[in-house]
Amino acid sequence: MKTTAGIKILLASLLVSGVAHAAPITGSINISSFSDNAFNVDYGTNTVTFGGGTNAIVTNPTGSYLGLLGSGVHYNSFVYSPFVGPISPLWMTTSGAPASSFNLTSITFIDENPGNSLTLTGLGIAFVAGFDPTVGSWSFTATQNGTVFGWDSINSPAPRVPDGGATLALLGVSVLGLGAMRRFLPSLKK
Repeated sequence: MKTTAGIKILLASLLVSGVAHAAPITGSINISSFSDNAFNVDYGTNTVTFGGGTNAIVTNPTGSYLGLLGSGVHYNSFVYSPFVGPISPLWMTTSGAPASSFNLTSITFIDENPGNSLTLTGLGIAFVAGFDPTVGSWSFTATQNGTVFGWDSINSPAPRVPDGGATLALLGVSVLGLGAMRRFLPSLKK
């Protein structure tokens, strides 16, 4: 009888620890300008403006973003200094699967060269259908040649730092499971 109880506790602890496992987003996504005559960088107001509808295209997806090559993207306009955010979403796919988006929560680096280029980096939350929201990094580079602008951006997961709460819960379940096994282990030997 005690053997059955010990096995049930062991199985329950394994099931609970399996539930705590997350499926974070992996890989990266490159997004480039696409048929957007409204795109503009205004260095006086620190504003990046995009046109409506599909104004960008996915060019180099890896990891969780596989399958999005050539998919359409809508990028939203934003003010980069002072940062007015969060911007939810900064961009989102308009075609292709899996559905993906990115919410920009901060801009951490700005390099302006008015009339030539703008480089920005930041942090936010990436969303891909079928995966957990994942903290990610973002970079954006716009270049100007006369009156013609071009731009591209890259998103990838930020280096993973263990979540204190989830790690602690997983550790607690493991300790409880070991305690239960230790308690019932002598009965398993009989």
